[in-house]
Amino acid sequence: MARKILFFIPSLDIGGAERVFTVLLPRLDRAKIEPLLALTVRRGPLRDALPPDFPVVEMACKSHATAPPAMIRLIRRVRPHAVMATHSHLNLLLGLCKPFLPRGTRLIGRETSLLSHSHQELRFPGLFDALTRRVYPVLDLMVCQSLDMKDEFVRDYGLDPARMRVLPNPVDVDGVARAGREAFPGLPGEPFVTAAGRFALQKRFDLLLKAYALLPRDFPRLALLGDGPLRPSLEALARDLGIAHRVDMPGFAANPHAFMARARAVALSSSYDPFPNTLLEAGACGAPVAAFRCPGGVREIVEEGVTGFTAAPGDPEALAHALLRTVEHPFDREAVRERVRARFDVSAVVPAYERVLLEE
Repeated sequence: MARKILFFIPSLDIGGAERVFTVLLPRLDRAKIEPLLALTVRRGPLRDALPPDFPVVEMACKSHATAPPAMIRLIRRVRPHAVMATHSHLNLLLGLCKPFLPRGTRLIGRETSLLSHSHQELRFPGLFDALTRRVYPVLDLMVCQSLDMKDEFVRDYGLDPARMRVLPNPVDVDGVARAGREAFPGLPGEPFVTAAGRFALQKRFDLLLKAYALLPRDFPRLALLGDGPLRPSLEALARDLGIAHRVDMPGFAANPHAFMARARAVALSSSYDPFPNTLLEAGACGAPVAAFRCPGGVREIVEEGVTGFTAAPGDPEALAHALLRTVEHPFDREAVRERVRARFDVSAVVPAYERVLLEE
């Protein structure tokens, strides 16, 4: 008989964790797992990425702070074998709910950030560090996206490594490759490199622009996909660096894979990135990458000289050198795709998730 597994996520807004759930959940073996997805706050546009008949509960809580009573009621009603939350605040709420849940319900957290970094962006970082040290250990398991994340939990938050599982994000290699072959308006009409993400401090697109300014004038154009609060400052920086005429910022692309599949390289300039989906999707498109070796999953994804090159984190000159090497290196794009398929395709990652979800 299939085991009931309840998944909590705030919404299906456009984001990395949300995209992972839309890739992972529909592919779970229904002979083993009966999934139910609960959206604690709102629906979000990625709901349409799930099959129409996929079971979803829209809880419509006014805020995360008001979610615990509704979470407790739903868990008591469904009585699942296991509950998985994703995002740090929902992991905390799930741990706080434990005394009120049916005995024997397995509670699994899935972390989506490197907390020693993301907590510093909050108003009270010390408070959230203390809550993490107190609450996370009551969860039965913690799923980490990378070895860096696991090491941080053990080193900085005192979690038991025996109760942690490292599971990379999955990528649908064939689906991404198909999307990459589609025609898409707005593609540059000349050779280009690309990067994608929210224009926020973590992504450090300012360092990417500074790196790009160091490259030869005949280097391919830069297509910077995304939007966010830092757009005005990034546009101003491009003007100050004298590269605005070589940099395109078309906003969020409905199909970024069409850009990746045609790009000479895909860049990642983050200050930290738990497990960058951008690099997985670039590889699925056959595109080599140039990335900072920032804390997180970059070093587990990029194989030097095989799928791309990495650079010392935070160093624009090093990133410029990595971009130049990536564009000039004779990568076999089909080999890039197959390396990503072998390690991160849904066919490999989904069964690993199933084993963790069904642990006793």
